[in-house]
Amino acid sequence: MADQERANETAKPEPVPLRVDPDVEFVQTVSEWGGGDLKTCFQCATCSVVCPLSPDVNPFPRKEVIWAQWGLKERLAGDPDLWLCHRCNDCSEMCPRGAKTGDVMAALRSYAYQSHAWPRFLGRWVNSPLMLPVILAIPALAIWAIMTYGGHFAAPVGENAELHSRYWGNMIEPWPWLDLGFIAVAGFAVLAFAVSISRAWRGFMRSGVQPDVSPKMTKVEAFKQALTDILLHRKFKECGAAQARRGAHMLILYGFGGLFLTTALVFIGMYLFGLKTPLALGHPIKILGNASAIAISIGLILVIARRTSPAQAVPWGRNSYQDVLFLSGLTIVVLTGILSEVFRLATFHDGAAAAYYLHLVFIFFLIFYAPFSKFAHVVYHTTALTWAHHVGRKLKSLELEQLGAEPAPASADEERAA
Repeated sequence: MADQERANETAKPEPVPLRVDPDVEFVQTVSEWGGGDLKTCFQCATCSVVCPLSPDVNPFPRKEVIWAQWGLKERLAGDPDLWLCHRCNDCSEMCPRGAKTGDVMAALRSYAYQSHAWPRFLGRWVNSPLMLPVILAIPALAIWAIMTYGGHFAAPVGENAELHSRYWGNMIEPWPWLDLGFIAVAGFAVLAFAVSISRAWRGFMRSGVQPDVSPKMTKVEAFKQALTDILLHRKFKECGAAQARRGAHMLILYGFGGLFLTTALVFIGMYLFGLKTPLALGHPIKILGNASAIAISIGLILVIARRTSPAQAVPWGRNSYQDVLFLSGLTIVVLTGILSEVFRLATFHDGAAAAYYLHLVFIFFLIFYAPFSKFAHVVYHTTALTWAHHVGRKLKSLELEQLGAEPAPASADEERAA
């Protein structure tokens, strides 16, 4: 019997070693997109210890960094923890090697939404500086074609309120074609997001970062909880290195939401209730739009000022091409919207026409390319939070809240020692 057991043991095949072939091109891409300190990390795990959100089970961002160093891009593409990170940059500030781990995570997110993008070529175009003239030319030509189909840019003869109001309407005629064009653009963006997010969700479910994948909430309940987290910015309160980021981020979020609501109300009012534009300054919808424009302007100024300040380089991270493209596009939309109103009120018709044309071009730009730009972060982050609540993956701050405890601040020496 003993001889038989020894024979069985000797008959067992030798274990096959795991071979990891790093994707050098992928590693280089991550470095170019802002993750230049990827190779600086030596896996001490300080980042995961000091992160106020990282769960105890399969914590981030340490595993994401080593996966990136190994070139495991397929695993990273389906990793939900990329989107649970809020880039508060506590990890970057506390790293003993000076590695900007928050920047690495941001670069990996850029890769993730490109890997899920549909159609993929647009994902490559939007994130390539060489293709910037092409992606700008598409909305510029489309809006120009629509506006010249029946509208004009010439200033009216005479200066009276009736002619001025009529001119502003005629300049953007034919209304149905312009509106139908934007409905088509929005429909494409929704379809592209639907395909991309379905791919991401399947990746999240296969990721294995949460061992117990039995649902703790229904998907609807999880989605409601995720929206509450985002609207209240609960997780941002845990950030240490970039606490001021929360206020600026909320101004941009609510300012953008207010502008979106303003546009929707005008659209509904025009087609269902015969609302005439332009609206008077005292009209409730106009007040909402102007207040939202002020809020988002202040938020953008705060973000841009901090991102361009050398003193804030660590808390706010480096500026990648994706960061600059999104912030520039959003800033131009807000600025041209304000200028078009100011020029219209000042009866500077040619200036109003030019500003409004650029305003429409960059609205088209933001909407059409949203699934492929940093704008997609909002949708992916919401999806990841929904997944986390759905499968019971609790972030560290939520675990402490359930225990009735507050996160205890630690000194820099204690955090490094941990």
